[in-house]
Amino acid sequence: MSRWKRRCVTLFCLSVLSVFCATGAQSGQDKKSGSEKADAKTLFDSLRDVINNGAELFNNQRDYAGCYRLYQGALLSVRPFLTSDLQTKVDAALANAARMPSMADRAFELRTAIDAIRDHARGAVPAAPKDKIPEAKKDEPKKEEPKKDEVKKDALKSLWARLGGEKNVEKVVDDFLRTAGKDPKVNFDRNGKYKDVNVGFLKAQLVTFVSSVTGGPLKYIGKSMKDAHKGMGITNAEFDAAASHLKKALVDNGAKPAEVDAVLKLVGGTRQDIVEPPAKKDNGKDGGKDDKKDAPKKDEAVGEVSGKVLYKGQPVGVVYLTVTGENRRSFTTFVQKDGAFSFRTPIPAGAYKVFFENAPDKTATVAIPSRYSDVATSSLQLRVQAGRNIADFDLKE
Repeated sequence: MSRWKRRCVTLFCLSVLSVFCATGAQSGQDKKSGSEKADAKTLFDSLRDVINNGAELFNNQRDYAGCYRLYQGALLSVRPFLTSDLQTKVDAALANAARMPSMADRAFELRTAIDAIRDHARGAVPAAPKDKIPEAKKDEPKKEEPKKDEVKKDALKSLWARLGGEKNVEKVVDDFLRTAGKDPKVNFDRNGKYKDVNVGFLKAQLVTFVSSVTGGPLKYIGKSMKDAHKGMGITNAEFDAAASHLKKALVDNGAKPAEVDAVLKLVGGTRQDIVEPPAKKDNGKDGGKDDKKDAPKKDEAVGEVSGKVLYKGQPVGVVYLTVTGENRRSFTTFVQKDGAFSFRTPIPAGAYKVFFENAPDKTATVAIPSRYSDVATSSLQLRVQAGRNIADFDLKE
């Protein structure tokens, strides 16, 4: 996009906001004015246009500076007409962004302030009073079942629309973050590494991402799933735990089975970008290669570990076995169909917790209790001594 075009887009968006703000300032003198709800909706929709234009600059044009300036201009234009608490948020966002060396990070920072204003604008539109909602007359005919062509037309709606649009998707994301954030199986803060997460910004990113992949109007502006989760060490078990919370949030907010399945299928497609296996595994024919990033140091006492895994007397195989020490050093190997395993990399002597994960696109020989798939809930222990170690695990109910 040329500089002139970008300037035109900016001026257009700001003019829309300025018109709204002038109207909003007048309507503020009379809180009962019928135009108040319309003004709030105008602000909400106009800022969505600002976000989408910024996303176009950011994602398609790779014009991070242009996106930042667009957001900056929008915030400076609307600031004088905001409440004092929102002005404080805008000022803080502008100041923080100005100190950031990366234009991309600056755009991200200002986006949080825009989302805060939109949330406030949405809250200014009250629901219709119950006494003003006409009740159905007793002699009215019952609602007819939709005709076949109407059902077909409904099926052609975007998944975004069938999920209830932005308002309902935000509820889904709120519920998801609230429950998944407290679940140790998800390990949301990655063992305390990400304690200071900006939940508001994360929520906005998730909503726009859902919109982008389900045919909604909001365009996602952010890193790819792979880059966003790089280095977090998310496991398949943690991914599945998060997906279960998402499923519950969808169901609790009225999503039908077909829509739930569609969303989970889209989420499942991101697994390969989000999950980071401890090691690059082979096809399981030779026992798999365990992770060498935590390989023992020179002159460190180590042990060679092998053994077998059983559950109710049956061999547990076609899964990954991981041991994690107190110092968070981890080693992973593949368990064969007959339950046998052997770590190729010697493991430093010490105490370890043991857990299992399903191999992607493969079916385990025996389904084992879910508690064994999470290091936080697994009761299995392994003590490695120098030399050869035989470790047989007999899993219980």
